[in-house]
Amino acid sequence: MGGLRAVVGTVLIAGAVLAPAACTECSTNEVRDGNRCIRTCNADADCAAEQICESGRCRDGTREPRGSASSSGAASATASSSSSAGGTSSSSSSASSSSASSSSTSTGGGTSSSTSSTSSSSASNASSTTTSSAAVATSSSSSGAPDAGPEELLFVDDTADEFNQGQLGNATVYVVDALTLANGSTTGIYTSRVFPVAHADARNTLAWTPAAPYGKDIPTGANVTEVGAYVEGGLDPTGLTLLLHFNRPEGTVLSDADTFSDDTGRGHVVQMVDLNPPDNSSYTAGRLQQGVHLKREDYLRLVDSDVDDDFAFGTGEFTWAIWVRITDCALSEDNAVAMGGEDPHVWIGALCPTGTAHWQVNDDTGAGVGAVGPVIVDGQWHHLVGIKRNSPNRALLYVDGAFAATVDHDWGTFSAFTKEIFLGNFPIGSGPGYNYQSELEVDEAAIFKRRLTVAEIRQLHQRGALRLGLQVRNCLDAACSTDATWLGPDGTDATRFGEPTPATVDAPAPVMLPTAITGPYVQYRVILESDAPGYAPRLLQTRLNLVAR
Repeated sequence: MGGLRAVVGTVLIAGAVLAPAACTECSTNEVRDGNRCIRTCNADADCAAEQICESGRCRDGTREPRGSASSSGAASATASSSSSAGGTSSSSSSASSSSASSSSTSTGGGTSSSTSSTSSSSASNASSTTTSSAAVATSSSSSGAPDAGPEELLFVDDTADEFNQGQLGNATVYVVDALTLANGSTTGIYTSRVFPVAHADARNTLAWTPAAPYGKDIPTGANVTEVGAYVEGGLDPTGLTLLLHFNRPEGTVLSDADTFSDDTGRGHVVQMVDLNPPDNSSYTAGRLQQGVHLKREDYLRLVDSDVDDDFAFGTGEFTWAIWVRITDCALSEDNAVAMGGEDPHVWIGALCPTGTAHWQVNDDTGAGVGAVGPVIVDGQWHHLVGIKRNSPNRALLYVDGAFAATVDHDWGTFSAFTKEIFLGNFPIGSGPGYNYQSELEVDEAAIFKRRLTVAEIRQLHQRGALRLGLQVRNCLDAACSTDATWLGPDGTDATRFGEPTPATVDAPAPVMLPTAITGPYVQYRVILESDAPGYAPRLLQTRLNLVAR
């Protein structure tokens, strides 16, 4: 079931609706309302049996006995947005609505259902005209008189038929239960059908249901879970002991001795060590929102990692994960260390001069092995995951969500690091410079005191490698023939609606449409992008709540 699902307030309608059917000429007892002819009236008796006389016009509704005790609801929405890497923007909001004798609910599979006091029928969409039967939602004020208020129409796209009413192609397809990229495509744009909207209103909202979190940071906090919020993916934070988003304004300089807390809420402090102040490290466009560009003579130190039990792994399993971008091995003193600690000797990054991914795991005694992966020193972002596994005992390296290497070894104990964990250097040699000064960019660093599953590793990568954004535009006619500008949350074409920032544990909530959306029609488009061969973002559903008059 899809299309136009619900009207909040006085009318409930069902059916796949592109736009109101156009009338060519109104009769003497009718007036034109946009492209519709509406019957005039002085009383309910002048209208059809299923209609009421309201403000001199016949409206779809229910005639109730005086004194009935139903109520009508209102919808409200609040929104916030922030720019993200690559000129995109994330926006978050909340919206709620209710209506007497009617409801619209979304199920886990991305479908939506509506219930009301009477049944509704679907409609065809040939040449942008639609026929539909009106189901009735009752409403009254406390005095028993019908409430007069704007009709709110809920349009839902979540089936092949509905998405096919828009413009598939341009590298987009509908497969099984979702809009996605065509096989082998890395970028695609889907443009929806055209929807009617009368005027700008805070209740005009857009909502969407992605299959998984795309372009979204790991939610802040060590005990928050996304499990159940998405039909795919959703992070289980069990064992998360370190999380660094690096989400500060791009261009902000990191000076020597600057400190900030990690994003687990566990109180870990990170400090900047700047050995060449004129050449400062700074926040830059990351893989997810912002990251940090660490200059060769700068690094970050995790202040308490030499004493905190969060980083004493004992004989247990653990996982290190980080996004890294390395342009040239020659910019580093030796190996390019994205993150590493000493005694025990553990680090992840790239071997130089070969430029290959590397995960080194040595226990308290110094015994251990290194897993070597593909070349990653190429100026591109790569997601590295290193795992120390038991039964069988082995070091596992994953690059960009895919298995890269494994080496077996029987380790002893991994106590707390005696020389802390660094990002962009390694605590071997004489401080404060040490011997592994590295120039690189890092983002979304995380440590877990458990072994992530293969599915979790792939999902961590896809959070940054797959992106899904939406924009809307105002249309002056039902064909949207004017070349209107596509708009994001800031009212310009430079941004897109996406996952909220900072990240929450929930899937995206409804967002208010830009105030420039004034009707009489509106259209949305979906931009899908993938940097992961063989994988693509999937959109299960979109929902437009529009005030009809």
